[in-house]
Amino acid sequence: MISRRLPGISAVSQALRGSALPEWRPGRDRGRDSDRVADGWLAVRYTRVSLVGWPGPVNRPEEAGPVPSAAYAEWTTSRTQHIDELLVAHSMVGGGGRGRRWRTQQLNLAITMRMAAEFQGFARALHDESCDFLSDHAIVNNPALKNIFRSNLAHSRQLDRGNANPGGIGGDFARLGLQIWPTLKLASKKGAQWNAALDELNIARNAIAHDDQAGFLKLPPSRYPITLAVVKSWRSSLDGLARSMDTIVGDYLTAISGGQQPW
Repeated sequence: MISRRLPGISAVSQALRGSALPEWRPGRDRGRDSDRVADGWLAVRYTRVSLVGWPGPVNRPEEAGPVPSAAYAEWTTSRTQHIDELLVAHSMVGGGGRGRRWRTQQLNLAITMRMAAEFQGFARALHDESCDFLSDHAIVNNPALKNIFRSNLAHSRQLDRGNANPGGIGGDFARLGLQIWPTLKLASKKGAQWNAALDELNIARNAIAHDDQAGFLKLPPSRYPITLAVVKSWRSSLDGLARSMDTIVGDYLTAISGGQQPW
């Protein structure tokens, strides 16, 4: 098991409150073996991007990989299929030639909308599973109190009222005690890239949904017009983000529950 020992709990707490995060460089830290985190509750494993808590890394066979949540299993099956169906239609309408892009512009916009919707569904489902686990673990033998606790974890949830943008996701998971974006950026060098891609996707989604041509101007020049290459880039970022969110949230819940795996 390969991991990096991070600063003590006070330094980690400051990092998760938004202070500068220590840089993790896998090439440098590959050989640092830390089976036990003696002075903190957070460790990052090189062999699998994940966060684990005191008293040490979650003991899972590396060859088997982490057990996925139902939300992530759905992302990799039915949600992926919905996006793939539109990409197949794109290929059938426009072909592979560069001279027929004009036929596929509306499909590019449709795929953008579908990706935003499917990722919001994934994020909401992952948050639901987390709320269920926390309420089941925190309150036993009192169904009424458990229901009150569970409903308050998701009360006025941003994922129910708006888009699955970085701010909304961050705010909803913060209610569970997890600062998800600082943690993602600490766990993966692509964390900032995923954050930017999700923000771009939601800007495009809003511009399309509200027929706001000026809204497209908020996108970086390389992202507008929305081409198939842009769509595929966003899709790749969503796949990486979903996978890492699933692992990080799962290991976070395992840590605060004293080792009980949530799914």
